[in-house]
Amino acid sequence: MNQLNELSVREKQTLALWIEPMLRYQEGKEKNGSDDSWAASGVALMAWGSVMEDQTLVKKGMEQWAEALPYLLDATDNLKRQVSHKGVPLKHLSLEDEYNLTMAHIVEGAVILENLGISDIFSVQLNDKKLIDAIE
Repeated sequence: MNQLNELSVREKQTLALWIEPMLRYQEGKEKNGSDDSWAASGVALMAWGSVMEDQTLVKKGMEQWAEALPYLLDATDNLKRQVSHKGVPLKHLSLEDEYNLTMAHIVEGAVILENLGISDIFSVQLNDKKLIDAIE
């Protein structure tokens, strides 16, 4: 899983110097408050946390990722605008595109979590809807 072992110490340090300053933008909701952006930020934190074996970062990313699940599952049968996108005209961002953007990040996060050993992640349920139902 950790192909970073194939990198030299200097290469790992270069990668960390490039990525770690960007992480601070992934943890704040200012200009990052939509469900699709918040899920994407969670994915970034989980991915980098898993590479660096930083469980705190993985946990923070998982929490952010999970905050987007209610929108996705609630909108599965009835597409709706995310609260933070209320003023965005449909001609600029359709309900389908908004849903699909969120779905893409949710699936990315679910795959990361599954790779980290959470094997039942696609069975996550909110009310009567499971993540796998939204995907199907």
